[in-house]
Amino acid sequence: MKMISHSNSSRFKKALLGLPYEERLIPKITMDDVLSRWDSLCRSGYTPVDVCRMANGEMIDEDVYKQLMRSLNGYL
Repeated sequence: MKMISHSNSSRFKKALLGLPYEERLIPKITMDDVLSRWDSLCRSGYTPVDVCRMANGEMIDEDVYKQLMRSLNGYL
């Protein structure tokens, strides 16, 4: 199973929080953060708890990362 580097995990966190790409300080993702974007993320097939756990992890599986980003950004 191929894993995405920490930088892509950071990209998902920034996208989830609506932070600019250049932002260096990324706060821990909370359940409220996930639920505020749940209208999009529910399409991922994961539970809010799973999304929160993965967002705060160091690495995200490549396929999971792509699926989460597609759900978050419906235009992808």
